[in-house]
Amino acid sequence: MKKNYSNIMFCLFVSIGIYSQVYPCGLYPFDEGELYLPGSIGYSYKLTRNGETYQDWSEPSHKVSAHFPLLPSGNYTFMVKATNRHGEWRDRCISYTFTIPPPFWKTGWFFILLFALSGGVALVIYRTRTRHVKYINSLQNDFFRQLTETREEERKRIARELHDGIGQSLVLLKARQEEERFSSQIQLLIDDIKRISGNLHPVYITSMGLSMSLEYLIRNIDEVSSVYFKSTISREVDEYFKKEKALHIYRIVQESLNNIIKHSDADEALISVGIKSGFLKIKVADNGKGTACNPAAGKPSMGLKTMKERIVLLGGEYKIVEKGELGGFEISFKIPISGQCKKNKQNDKNIISG
Repeated sequence: MKKNYSNIMFCLFVSIGIYSQVYPCGLYPFDEGELYLPGSIGYSYKLTRNGETYQDWSEPSHKVSAHFPLLPSGNYTFMVKATNRHGEWRDRCISYTFTIPPPFWKTGWFFILLFALSGGVALVIYRTRTRHVKYINSLQNDFFRQLTETREEERKRIARELHDGIGQSLVLLKARQEEERFSSQIQLLIDDIKRISGNLHPVYITSMGLSMSLEYLIRNIDEVSSVYFKSTISREVDEYFKKEKALHIYRIVQESLNNIIKHSDADEALISVGIKSGFLKIKVADNGKGTACNPAAGKPSMGLKTMKERIVLLGGEYKIVEKGELGGFEISFKIPISGQCKKNKQNDKNIISG
């Protein structure tokens, strides 16, 4: 006698995060007699992920569904086998294959989007920071420029008062003085006032140019100090540095020479100023005690701070050599003749071995 078979649907319930999905796994055939005795049929199931066992065969039960909460992404195969009413396992085993995709935050396009977004944010932060730094530097440069201009105007006023006031009075006094010894002393006072007035505001930069003004400065310092100065000043500098820029260069050289007189304990020094490869190059060296006694190599004085600020305004850089050409302290400056400002690449501790 031919048996009539009926089918039972086995369902799989899968939870993925906060979402759930039902998978109809397949139809399992049973004869009609077994359908009226569902409690006599046992089911067991197994789940594999990416070819490896995720959950081994379960204990037999009478449920026609299986629940798997929070399954990770991957390729799955779900297998079901059943017993007959006598408790014997059937030869047939049904299987169902399904795939759980990864969540969007684990996909490649999400990482690309996240990387692009992070790069965009970093770029915005970098540009904002750069603009802010440029703005602060611009404010500092403007402030120092105004401060320098005010300082030079004050020096000009004092020099004019010395020359037109005390200087003229001494000239009149000398003209009325009959004794030669008083006349010579008054002449010395007049020369001192002229020298002080010239140092306060070197008006001869405009009339003579930067190169001759530097030669005049060096000659005057050489006459009143025990240091022998050897100088090489190129006339070419007059073509590129005039007025305010020339005054900055003059003050830089003046401060460098003052440091030699005050701190080096040297008896010989050299100064070279010239144009080379699109830059103004200045070198000041002595045969003194070196960096140990020069404030440029340690904690800088107000004069040195001002000198370095002038270098920044001119868009230049400086370098200190521990043992220079003459065996002592040496400092060199490199300033673009185009006048384009760039960031000073040297700091107060920029010392290298010579």
